Amino acid sequence: MMNRIDELTAELLSSMNQYDLKRLDNIFSEDISLYYPGLTPMVGKKMSIIFLKKLFSNFEYLHFRQTGFIASNNQACVIWENEGRRKNSDTYSNMGVTLIEIMDDKIVLLSDYFKFEVPH
Repeated sequence: MMNRIDELTAELLSSMNQYDLKRLDNIFSEDISLYYPGLTPMVGKKMSIIFLKKLFSNFEYLHFRQTGFIASNNQACVIWENEGRRKNSDTYSNMGVTLIEIMDDKIVLLSDYFKFEVPH
């Protein structure tokens, strides 16, 4: 049986792969903090959704595949790889780890750590 952190992590990856901002809005807390390498931390659901919309707009497609998962209570570490194609037609791939924390059945923290691009 899956616990809530497992369910929210699966829904997060599924939503990211489908560019489903509405589903992301449903699983993010109002005061989510999103940490993305090289950028100032984003605080709040609205700012986080705007950022993800802009990120998605750079790609024809971008698909995440979970390669590992560690969870304890209300925190998880998802190890992933992704591949895609930028709108300028360049292929793209990288790998990384996302730390996730939940509270009251919502995601309150996403913190990404990744290699900027994996050579082909």
